[in-house]
Amino acid sequence: MAEETEFEKALKEFLANHNKSLEDVIPKQDLPGEVQKQIVEHIHKVSGVGSHGTQYYRKLKTFSGKVPVPSGELPFDIWFQQADQMVKEAQLKEAEKHSRVAECLMPPALTFYRKAAEELGPSASSQSLPEQLAQAFGIPCEGDDLLTLFLDTFQEQGENPSAYLTRLETRLNQSIQFGGVDSKEADRLRLSQFIRGCIYDNGLVGVLQLRQKRKAPPGLVSLMQEVRTEEAAEAARSARRTQGRSTKKAAANPTSAESPSPKLEKEIASLKAQLASLQTPPESPVQTPNDNLSKMMAEMGELRSQLAQLRSQPQSRPRPPRGHIKSPVSAA
Repeated sequence: MAEETEFEKALKEFLANHNKSLEDVIPKQDLPGEVQKQIVEHIHKVSGVGSHGTQYYRKLKTFSGKVPVPSGELPFDIWFQQADQMVKEAQLKEAEKHSRVAECLMPPALTFYRKAAEELGPSASSQSLPEQLAQAFGIPCEGDDLLTLFLDTFQEQGENPSAYLTRLETRLNQSIQFGGVDSKEADRLRLSQFIRGCIYDNGLVGVLQLRQKRKAPPGLVSLMQEVRTEEAAEAARSARRTQGRSTKKAAANPTSAESPSPKLEKEIASLKAQLASLQTPPESPVQTPNDNLSKMMAEMGELRSQLAQLRSQPQSRPRPPRGHIKSPVSAA
C-alpha cells in the first residue's frame, strides 16, 4: 500500500473532526473502478503529486510573439521570467519541462521554438530553449547596450523613489538576461545607480546612509523596504509642516479667519431685506367687512349730529317770490 500523502492525511483529519470517513464521502462500493481511479488521480493532482511522484506546476500563460500583444497573452519579458522560473524551480523531468514550455506557445513563437529544438538537438536543456526565443522576441540590444541604458536611467520629476527603484530594477534584469551584467554584481550596481540617479530625493539617500552601505549592499527587498519606510515618514512630516503653517497663518490673522465669506454675506443681506418687507405695513391694505361696517357707522353718527344741529335752529317763514307781491295801488 502506497504511503499516505500530506493531503490525504489532512483530508482524513478534517473528516474525522466531523465524524466522517473517506468511505462516507467516496462510497467505493457504489462507484466503478475507473471512476475511483480518476478521483484518486484528482486528489493526487490537487495535492501537487503526480502519478509518478513528480510535482505539478502551474501552466504558463500563452505567448505567440505577435505585435501588438493579443488579449489574454503576456509580453515576452514577463512570459520569459515565468518560463525561466518554471524550468529552474519546478521538480520536473527535462522532457516534461520541454513539453510545458511548448504547450503554452502559439505561432510564430512555436515555430521558432521547434526550429531551435531541432538545431540544439535532444541534449538541449530546458533552460536554453527560452533563451533562444529571447534572441527572436527579446529586446534587440546587446548586453553592453542594456547596461548603458541602465546607467542612464535617472529619477524623473515627481516620481517617488520607490517607483524609480522599480523601474531601475527592470532595466537591471534586462541587462542580466542578455549578458550585460553578472547576476552576482546586481546588488552593487543597483545601489550605486540608485544613489547616483535619485536626483529629486537625494535627502533620502542621506537619511538612509546608503553611501556607507556600498561595501555591503543590501538586496532588492531590503532596499525597497527601507526606501518605502522613509517615503511614508517623509510624507507624514510634510503633512505636519503644512498643517503647522496653516495654524500659524490663522493665528496671525484672526479677523480674516472669522470673517464670513462673500456668499454668506449675500445670504445675510437677502434675509434682512425679507425681514424689513415683513415689518413695513402695506400701502393699501385690503379692507375687511368689519372695517367697512365701522366706517358706515361713523358716517351715520356724523349725519345724525348734523341733523340734530339743523333741528335745533329757529325756523324762518319763507319769503314769497318778488313777482307775486301786490302793490297797494293795485289793490285799491
